[in-house]
Amino acid sequence: MAQVTTLSKPLSPGLRRWTTPDGRIEALIILILLAFSIAMFYPFVWLFFSSFKTGDDIVRIPVTLLPARWTLSAYAMLFDPERANLSQAFWNSFVITVGTVLTVLFTSSLGGFVFARLDFPGRKVLFYFILSTTMVPFLTLLIPLYIVMKQLHLLNSLWGLWVPSIFSSFGIFLSRQFIYGIPGDLYDAAKMDGSTDFGIYRNIILPLTKPLL
Repeated sequence: MAQVTTLSKPLSPGLRRWTTPDGRIEALIILILLAFSIAMFYPFVWLFFSSFKTGDDIVRIPVTLLPARWTLSAYAMLFDPERANLSQAFWNSFVITVGTVLTVLFTSSLGGFVFARLDFPGRKVLFYFILSTTMVPFLTLLIPLYIVMKQLHLLNSLWGLWVPSIFSSFGIFLSRQFIYGIPGDLYDAAKMDGSTDFGIYRNIILPLTKPLL
C-alpha cells in the first residue's frame, strides 16, 4: 500500500523573516517602539478632543479622552477679536521673528569679523567675556532683563521683546571661527587697495559667509 506524504505549504520570504531569532528580536523592538509612539501621541489626541470640552470637563478627575458634553465654545472664543486677537498675535510674532533674525545675522557676522580680523586692545578678554555668557542659563536672566526693560520703559511693547535678543554670543563665536577660515590675504589686499574695514566686511566677508548665515 503506497504511503502518501503531505508537505505543508512553505512560508513566504516575508513571513519566514520573522521566524528567525533576529526577526523575533526585530519584531519585539518594533512593538516596543510602537507602544512608546502611542504613549507619546496620546497627549496630542487628548488635546484635540479637549478643544471640544468645557473648562470643567478639562480639569475633571479622572481624566477622560472624549468630552462629556461636546461644545464649540473654545473655537468661538478663539475667533472672537475681543477675547483673542489672533491676527494681532500673529503679526507681533512675525515682526519679532523677522527683526530678531535680521539683527542677529548682522551683529553676529559683524562681531565675528571684528574679533577675527581687527586688532585692538582687550580683544581677547572681551571675546572670552562674550563667550562666557553662553554658559549662563537664559532663565537666570529673566528677572534682570525684566528690571532693565522696566527702567528703559519698554515693558508691554515689541521693543521689550526685540532689544534683549539682538545679540547672540554663540552667533558671534560661530562667525569668528568661520571667518578665521577665510584667507587673510583677501583682507590685506583690500586694505592695500584703500578699502575701509566696513567695506571689507560688506564686500568680501558677507558674500563669503553666506553658508554660515
